[in-house]
Amino acid sequence: MTQDFLHQARRNNSTENIEYCDALFNNTLLILEDKILSITGHKLALYGLPEPVHDQPELTSKDVLRETCYDVQALRTYMAANVPRLTPDQQQAFIAITEMIGSERGGIVFLDAPGGTGKTFLLNLLLAFVRKEKDMAV
Repeated sequence: MTQDFLHQARRNNSTENIEYCDALFNNTLLILEDKILSITGHKLALYGLPEPVHDQPELTSKDVLRETCYDVQALRTYMAANVPRLTPDQQQAFIAITEMIGSERGGIVFLDAPGGTGKTFLLNLLLAFVRKEKDMAV
């Protein structure tokens, strides 16, 4: 059943590399528990299944699932292959922004440059930087 939800998440987010994660498993348990309760009136534990976590309603959000179920190894590989390809200006921006993220200062950053200068390339690396730590980036 979890495989079905993983397949659906991948289909709905074809541009992202979504992998199995605890949030996806918990979401499956919540749905299964709802069905079992409606049919039999019993909890999952009676059938030897783990109980889902109920006090985390944000785990069922498809946006949260999408943002927390990345293949961390693939993101690390992507970063290792592409960070060295940054131009000096991109590298300066990358370092400044990742330091801002790492210090948890927050802030707003504007990237303004002519077309074809690698803004999207830099943004994809920044997203990978955040997501490889299982943090959310939008």
